[in-house]
Amino acid sequence: MKRCVGWGVLLVATVLLTGCHRSTTSADVDETGAAPTYTVGATLGSSPPVAEVRFSLPAAPVAGRGFRVDAVMVFARSVPEANVEVVGDEGLTIVSPTAVTHLQRLESGARVPLGIEASAETQGTHLITVRTTSNGASAGVADSVVFPVVVGTVPAAN
Repeated sequence: MKRCVGWGVLLVATVLLTGCHRSTTSADVDETGAAPTYTVGATLGSSPPVAEVRFSLPAAPVAGRGFRVDAVMVFARSVPEANVEVVGDEGLTIVSPTAVTHLQRLESGARVPLGIEASAETQGTHLITVRTTSNGASAGVADSVVFPVVVGTVPAAN
């Protein structure tokens, strides 16, 4: 039991520490001309993922209200096909995309945007997981990248 708790603490610490790394590129400019700050999601597993997933929160999430997470997948290698699924942990509802997204003919360096709409009924830290299953030479290889989202409450009016 102690070993399971220890691994759980290590996983959460890794997710939170990895989420602190930020990177932007000139191609990541929104409609106002400002470059959003992207955070690289934490990869679960020991092998390099088929795609790095970068996340950005345009606004602070608030419990009971929907929010948007901008994400972009950057493929590390060419894959003929990939399926992408976005899921939330308990208490976090993914409003969009709700279906598995099927992608074809992805070259190394390809960038695929993901507009994630979500909502959480309670405040606290929730995890968004992007699962990618690639087909072809590495058929059946599944990667999971997680991103912690801290959901707050509406400040009380004075």
